Amino acid sequence: MTFALATLFLDPIPLSGLQRAAMLLPICLSISVVYRTIKTPDLRDVLRTSLTLWVTIVVGMWVVALTLYVVYLLFA
Repeated sequence: MTFALATLFLDPIPLSGLQRAAMLLPICLSISVVYRTIKTPDLRDVLRTSLTLWVTIVVGMWVVALTLYVVYLLFA
């Protein structure tokens, strides 16, 4: 099992640009759930606040990426 996991670092799975961008979604979701679970005093609010934070993070990352892409196109 350890050897199989080690081969992923030596021979990574090829991903297209859209697949790499889609990998942003689960990591942002896990970060938002953990952060909101720690910061929210009432656990009934965790789902709503986690989804709100998740959308905010993803939209913010896309805005930053598009802004940097436009700056690149302007100066390239």
